[in-house]
Amino acid sequence: MPQECTSAAVVNATRQVFAEQGVPERIVSDNGRHFDSSTYRDFATQWGFSHVTSSPHYPRSNGFIERMIQTVKNTLKKAKVSGIDPNMALLCIRATPIDSRIPSPAELLYGRKMKDNLPTRIRNNSPGRDDVNHRMQLRQQSQKYHHDKSAHDLAPLSPGQLVRVQDQTSRHWITATVREQCHEPRSYLVETPNGRVLRRNRQHLADIEPRRIHHDEEVTKTPDPHTREEMTLDPTPGIRGSPAPNPGPNPVPIPNHQQTTRSGRVIKKPEKLTY
Repeated sequence: MPQECTSAAVVNATRQVFAEQGVPERIVSDNGRHFDSSTYRDFATQWGFSHVTSSPHYPRSNGFIERMIQTVKNTLKKAKVSGIDPNMALLCIRATPIDSRIPSPAELLYGRKMKDNLPTRIRNNSPGRDDVNHRMQLRQQSQKYHHDKSAHDLAPLSPGQLVRVQDQTSRHWITATVREQCHEPRSYLVETPNGRVLRRNRQHLADIEPRRIHHDEEVTKTPDPHTREEMTLDPTPGIRGSPAPNPGPNPVPIPNHQQTTRSGRVIKKPEKLTY
């Protein structure tokens, strides 16, 4: 790729890959300017594939590619420090088996093993493809199971609903209005007060109206502690703030000379202090 990565340069590089590997049914990319352009859209129409973009500022929506990019970058850094040819380092990544029963990415793509600088015994017979595909499905289901343990679906948003959107630069939350839901998964178009239309993932949108209604309901349902105390107090003159005693079936009369507490309990002085 040239230093000035334009849409035409990306289209030419993608066309070369398609000429070698074939045209896929779908391509998933980020929202770079060279992808979000009329040139690349026309290229997708001419070659007959669908182009899907991930959510802006949300790498988890395209986590498989982002994790692979991180692995390649770390490998190139280690190769530079140790003085190893970076092309040989990339070949080792492609030729390394995924696990004990899943072949390497190169073998899955080309249907044969590739020789690298690691001692490997290359056999002519290829493993059963059905077993490999079944193992791949089990691996993906296991990854999805562990991911869904801590994940939950957020409530969908409707057009015209007030939300708060997070600015990725300042990390501040500003008020916006939902315009519509995009065709991409969990993506919405929101309009800010200054007229800007942004596309954001549901993770970066916080609803305002349901939270405000829920807060009002809690305020109306929560009784005032002073009001609750006044309702249970006994309006007996002379003892202000004392709760009403619960008279039993045979209430015991209290002599006038005995002292009582605010709760109505009779104060009994110790006998040793009585003179």
